[in-house]
Amino acid sequence: MEKITMAKLAKKAGVSTATLRKFLKHERVRNDLAEKIEMAIRETGYILEEHKEKEVIEKGFEESKSIQEDFAGKSQQHCLAFVAKEITQLKTQTLFLACERLIAASQYLLLACETKGDAEREKAYLSMLANAQVKGVILESCLAADEVTAILGNIPYVSLQQGTNTGIGCVNTLQGGELLGEYLLQKHHMIIRYLGMEEAGTIAYCEGIKDSYHKRKQPLDFTVKLCDGSLMDMYAKLKEILSEKIDVLILECDEMMIPLQRYLKEYHISVPQNMSVISIGGHAITKMASPKLTTLRFDYDAYATSIMKKLLQTSFEKENEAKSFFCIEEGESVR
Repeated sequence: MEKITMAKLAKKAGVSTATLRKFLKHERVRNDLAEKIEMAIRETGYILEEHKEKEVIEKGFEESKSIQEDFAGKSQQHCLAFVAKEITQLKTQTLFLACERLIAASQYLLLACETKGDAEREKAYLSMLANAQVKGVILESCLAADEVTAILGNIPYVSLQQGTNTGIGCVNTLQGGELLGEYLLQKHHMIIRYLGMEEAGTIAYCEGIKDSYHKRKQPLDFTVKLCDGSLMDMYAKLKEILSEKIDVLILECDEMMIPLQRYLKEYHISVPQNMSVISIGGHAITKMASPKLTTLRFDYDAYATSIMKKLLQTSFEKENEAKSFFCIEEGESVR
């Protein structure tokens, strides 16, 4: 696993290391350069060393040939595969590492494949894994379930699709939203804005929050803002949100903390005194925020244990375990 240094990140972004250091310290950087750096961070999965987390997981296999080489000389019957759309996403990295830690002392080898959300690429990977007779597959798929089953045959797989208990291995994000809604009710927050990028992952969280308020018959002003992931679009959405008088801003993922802080510093804006900020994920990066972010924390180790239990036993459980993988981790960003 190659370490991504600041020099490599700067080269990837096409900027000097001095400019990169200024950006990471939230100092003013030209907008076009800032956008290039943001894109490089997303593409490489770079995380600051002081965040105390792994910096990046290199893509496991870019081409079919790479998979064949990786299998060569290894006991195929003890191989597991982790197939994801973007292996460098922070949440995907963290889950991969949790699974890797869990099986470190066992006979299993965990292999990584990145599909980039391309259906044909995914089919090629799954066909290769099926031919190699891997022991099981952890899969973030863009294919229909029947297509996956047709390719993998009898090879067991666990789906990582987010939703509301729809399939083995799914994260019940509705349950996470309900927990967050209960917390916001305790804080008497009624005007809520949610900033996200992925509509599929957003829906269940938002429905869970709304359900909590409706059950208590409490008023709620709730709006979702979706951006395309670029720095400029994120800035535009933040400008809209911060022009309102709201109780709380929910960030879909912890990484959004970085552009939020940069936006506030670059335009000399202070977070309104009574506005709270919460992110979803609970990675170590949130502890670097000032003030430290309150998060809806996801227990990746418990989730990895659940996945492996389902994947490696002879018969699968047909429903998700009742255990919730979510908890609230309080920081200093909630009023």
